[in-house]
Parts: sequence; structure tokens; C-alpha cells
Amino acid sequence: MKISISLPEEIVAKLDEEAERMYASRSSVIGNACRDYLAKLEARKMLPEIRAAIVAAAAGKKLSDDQKANVAAFDLLASVIE
Repeated sequence: MKISISLPEEIVAKLDEEAERMYASRSSVIGNACRDYLAKLEARKMLPEIRAAIVAAAAGKKLSDDQKANVAAFDLLASVIE
């Protein structure tokens, strides 16, 4: 499907550089970026449920240092996604 969008020149220049580097079309690079963005939005929707499951699984249990590190890693990942 074809669409028409307006983008700042500096973004188009970076898109063109990336497309050339990847031996891909500008449209392909934009399509991949949109796909990644939409996947990120879906992941954001799941974060509260995943966090709740982690907390529920750990409820009433003494966590090992590794488990605490895993929870901290999840929180860090969640902050990057958000």
C-alpha cells in the first residue's frame, strides 16, 4: 500500500544512509521501523502483567541474589521499552 508522509530532511538523509548501508529501499527501512515501533507498543501493554506475575511468583519467598538481579534486569528493560 502506498502512503504519503512528510519528514524532516535530516531524518530522510539518515534513512537514505541506512537504506544504502543495508542495500535496502527507503520504504523497506521505514516499514521495518514502523513494525519495530508497533511491536514495542505491544510489549509495553504486557509489562504490567509480566511484572505482576514476577511479584506474585516471588510473594512470600526469599529471593536469591540472582533472582533479585533478574527482577532488576526486568525493571531496567521495562524502563527502556517505556
